[in-house]
Amino acid sequence: MADYDLRSLDLPKLSGRALRLLAGAVSSPATRGAFLPALLKQAGFAAPRALHPEEAPTFYPLVRAASPAQRPLTPAEDETFLGAPLSGSPFSTVRDYARAYRDGVTTPEEVAGKLLAAIVESDAADPPLHAFIANDREDVLAQARAATARIRAGRPLSLLDGVPVAVKDEVDQAPYPTTAGTTFLGQQPAAEYATSVAGLRAAGALLIGKANMHEIGIDPSGANVHYGATRNPYDPSRDTGGSSSGPSAAVAAGLCPVATELMRYAFPANLAGLPAITFPVGYDEHELPVGMQAMGRHWDEALLLRLAYVVEQSVARRRPRMFYPILA
Repeated sequence: MADYDLRSLDLPKLSGRALRLLAGAVSSPATRGAFLPALLKQAGFAAPRALHPEEAPTFYPLVRAASPAQRPLTPAEDETFLGAPLSGSPFSTVRDYARAYRDGVTTPEEVAGKLLAAIVESDAADPPLHAFIANDREDVLAQARAATARIRAGRPLSLLDGVPVAVKDEVDQAPYPTTAGTTFLGQQPAAEYATSVAGLRAAGALLIGKANMHEIGIDPSGANVHYGATRNPYDPSRDTGGSSSGPSAAVAAGLCPVATELMRYAFPANLAGLPAITFPVGYDEHELPVGMQAMGRHWDEALLLRLAYVVEQSVARRRPRMFYPILA
C-alpha cells in the first residue's frame, strides 16, 4: 500500500514577464530540455512515474456495447417519450420551443432576434451576467432563417430544430475560436465542429455562440479575468460555480433551454459506463438552487429521466432575479 508524501513542493513563483519567458522556454524545442526535467521533478512528477501500482489502471469501461439504433426518433416520437410537460415553471423547455414553432406562435428567426437583444441587455446589467464571450450575429440569424424555412415547410430536422443552444468555450464550434477561457489559445477559428456540436447542428439546433468558462477549466468559481466573472442569475452578487459558468448562467437566466457541458461531475459514472444526471431538488435558505446527482445501471437512462421528472414535478420552480424569457 502506498504512503502519503505530504512534503511541500519547491516551485518558482513567477508572474508577468518572468512567467512569459519561462513559458516560452518550456515551449521551445531548443530550450525545453534545459528547463522541463527540473520543473517536473520540483513539481513532484517523478514520484508517481516511479510508482509500481498493485493494479493496472482500467482506461475503458468493460461494458458490452448496445445494439445501434435503427433510425433517429421523429419529433413526435421525442415528445411521446418525454411524457407530460412540467407545469408552473418559469423556464421554457425544448418542447415549449418546438410547440411554439409548430403552432405558429413564433419562429426561430424571431427567437434569434430576441435572444441576441437579451444577451446584449444581460451584459449591460449591473453587474453584467457575462454568460457569453462571443456571438456571431450573422451566423445565428442565418441558422434561424434556415430553421424557420424548414419548420414552415413541415420538415423540421428534429425536436431541437431552431431551439437555442449555448456551446461552452472549450468545445469546437465553427466559426468561433476555442479559447478555453484564455487569450492565448484559439488564435484561429475552429476548422470543424466537435462531435457533440456537430450532432446538435445536424439536428437543427440554433447554436448561439460560445459560453463563458473559468480559464482552462481549472477552478470551480467561474471567475475569468479576460471575459468577466459570470454571475449567478438567482443572486448576481454570487458566482455560478465552474468551470461551466457560462452554460449554467445562460440556461438559468432563460436565454436558452440547453447548453453543452463535458459533465465532469459524472466522471466516475462515465468511466464505469453508467448513465448519470443532475437535477434540481429545491432551494437553500438564501433562495439558491440545490441540485442532486444520480447514477443508473448500464443502459438504463430511461429510469434516471423518470426519476428526475418525478422529483422536478414536486419542486416549485422560482424565477431568477436576472431572467430573460425569450418565448414570453
